[in-house]
Amino acid sequence: MSYGEGAELGFCEEAESWNLLSRYLPSKVGGKPSWLDLKNIPKSSDLKCLNCGKGLAFLLQLYAPVDDSNGEPVKATCYHRTVFVFCCKECGKTFKTFRSQLPQRNEFYPPEDPEDRENWHPEIIVDKFTKVCSYCGCGSMSVCSKCKKRSYCGREHQIADWSKHKKFCQNTNGSQTKEEESRNDFLFPEFKIVIEEETLGKVEKTVKCELNRLNDLKKEGKAGIFADDPTVDAELNAIGTSEDKHFMKFKDLIKHNQDQVIRYNKAKPLWVSDKNIPSEIDIAKCQYCDGKRTFEFQVMPQLLNSLNLDPLKDPLDWGTLAIFTCENNCDEGPNYKEEFIWKQDFVSET
Repeated sequence: MSYGEGAELGFCEEAESWNLLSRYLPSKVGGKPSWLDLKNIPKSSDLKCLNCGKGLAFLLQLYAPVDDSNGEPVKATCYHRTVFVFCCKECGKTFKTFRSQLPQRNEFYPPEDPEDRENWHPEIIVDKFTKVCSYCGCGSMSVCSKCKKRSYCGREHQIADWSKHKKFCQNTNGSQTKEEESRNDFLFPEFKIVIEEETLGKVEKTVKCELNRLNDLKKEGKAGIFADDPTVDAELNAIGTSEDKHFMKFKDLIKHNQDQVIRYNKAKPLWVSDKNIPSEIDIAKCQYCDGKRTFEFQVMPQLLNSLNLDPLKDPLDWGTLAIFTCENNCDEGPNYKEEFIWKQDFVSET
């Protein structure tokens, strides 16, 4: 990822499970985290909901090394760099994001780029360096007392896993395959995130035209008829206000790439509403170096359509999740540094 002015868009795409393992430095949604630093992963206590106390679920990760205008890393210690996002499936109140980075030469990966083949360095696995929870993929604290083969981050996930694991526990005639291990209701469906550049010229022209159109309608007292425009997605019309310029811009930008789940644009977020936009003082400074945090990318609401959520039961929802990271890409503190996330919801017209 570079410091360019244009946005880069992320889309969900089916992929072979092996291609989403840590050694391939993936950007992905769902499944278990493919940790970058394979040894010093976050503790289970770092991944608890601040509201209900339940364990957070892994939402996505974005491989995002930061390059300068010449395509070189901005600093040697972030040759590899991944940002992880977690959320609470139980109450939908807590979102957390972490940054991990490594130099080109490190104890986990060879200095060359990964090759796109299944048998490339199969020895590079997290279990070689630390134990992870068999249920969620986060740091483990205990093992199954009977078989000693399954690790868990705590009692909550050990109990949740027992209904499946009991069929294999201490059963010498059967074993739990990797595929069976990876399936449980706590994990989101797994997809690869593929990145494409957004074409700005046409989009910016369209946005300006539509905003001018909205202003004309407002002068005539007819702004509400914009909701009847057949070219606009009906669901967005239902949740946005007709006079919200931020929502108008959001709607017009995304209709050119309606399946985008990530917008990577270090310039500024694409807000879904003029309500609940943070000021500079709302964005907490980096707790490790006291440096400023700047916007890096945002998670789009379209991702919700890929998570197999029940809208009547699952509380998880957002308009956008804006991720702010330390502008210094500092090395102080833990190997997974918590960054700042701002959740903005859609505002319904009343």
